[in-house]
Amino acid sequence: GQTTREQIKDRTDSVAQQVQAFVQQNYSVMESLAGGTDIRSLDPNLQRKILVQAIENNPSFILLYQQDTNGDQTARSSGTLGNRADRWWFLQEMETRKPFVSKSYFDLNTNEAVTSIVFPVWAENSTSRMTGVLASDLSLSKLQEIVDHYNDEAIYSIVIDGEGSVIAHTDQNQVKEIYNYKTATKSVQSGGSTAQTAVALPEGLTEVADQALQGKSGLAELKNMQGEDSIYSYAPVTLPGDSDSWAVLTVAVKSEVYAATYRMAYS
Repeated sequence: GQTTREQIKDRTDSVAQQVQAFVQQNYSVMESLAGGTDIRSLDPNLQRKILVQAIENNPSFILLYQQDTNGDQTARSSGTLGNRADRWWFLQEMETRKPFVSKSYFDLNTNEAVTSIVFPVWAENSTSRMTGVLASDLSLSKLQEIVDHYNDEAIYSIVIDGEGSVIAHTDQNQVKEIYNYKTATKSVQSGGSTAQTAVALPEGLTEVADQALQGKSGLAELKNMQGEDSIYSYAPVTLPGDSDSWAVLTVAVKSEVYAATYRMAYS
């Protein structure tokens, strides 16, 4: 019925807003760090101090690290300085000179989905001369808390990043194995190397994921992973900076939803 569809759509929008707010909040922290005098001073001691302090104040950050334009790290919130000149995010930042939220990855050390937020750092009295690249690793476990707050037996939400990778799901294996709803693959770790294997997704799910990542919202009737008839609601999550949109998909198992509605009507 219409009410069920509205309920699913409302939930998708609520989750999308919360995910967007979470990313925006951490993006704003990075923005103020990158524009602050401590990072722009080029003094490694001042840089390190502010990065350590930022980690203490913002528990979702795992690591903050400052590189010069050669990719040499001048400060980190923890760990050993290294050179990052060959990393894709560093190369992208040096080329575009625009801040962005990166695609996600699964961190085996901390056992959680992670994304990076990357900012250009400008010389102290300039907005055209870049002196470095500030980056952070941001834990996405908070997204799981956001969806868990809304999830129930009949209806649950999934968050995917701009590449189509699952970053929050009731089935934690989909997060750990980086199920990708655009490419219908998952990543399996074995002995330090990662192998992509094909995964069977419900018919129509890749199209739904694609639509959502293109910025569209809507409803679709598909099977879920268990083969049950379900209603999918989808909406984009617009991210700040030069970033791809993420998306929220909400899945409602028809039999569960209608049983719940039936019980309410006749109890």
